[in-house]
Amino acid sequence: MAQGNFERCLAITLAWEGGVSNIAADPGGLTKWGITHANYDAWRDSQGLPRQSVRRLNTDDCRAIYRRDYWEALSCDTLPAGYDLCVFDAGVNSGTVHARAWRAGHPDIASFQMARMSFLQHLRRLWPVFGRGWARRVTGIKAQALAMVPVTNSAMGYPA
Repeated sequence: MAQGNFERCLAITLAWEGGVSNIAADPGGLTKWGITHANYDAWRDSQGLPRQSVRRLNTDDCRAIYRRDYWEALSCDTLPAGYDLCVFDAGVNSGTVHARAWRAGHPDIASFQMARMSFLQHLRRLWPVFGRGWARRVTGIKAQALAMVPVTNSAMGYPA
């Protein structure tokens, strides 16, 4: 299993997420490092802190939100290296509900990423706006995930 792989996966996902974004077509609205204003409000509420603009999100809170709301929520520490990245990144990009569903039906990197891509391609209103970037991300995450797989996992079907 990939215990202790959080920081590595976080760095990869953050590279895909970028900084502050406020694209009108994005249902998440204003985000910073992929964290929506609503998620940031919920985090600050849970910490007993006053709400503030997600633009003021700092790296410590970002790391804590990603760890609690995605990594731990998806039990990524229990997953094999590489597959943990796929599940974590999918949770961040498409939500934990979808990531859990793909995980339940697709136990290897290749089939997980195919299910993820199929879902994204069927978002008819959003695909024309975000499709090229999503396709690059899913392909890139798959390559990065496969590079993380120890040779001993190959018998388990992970680098499919």
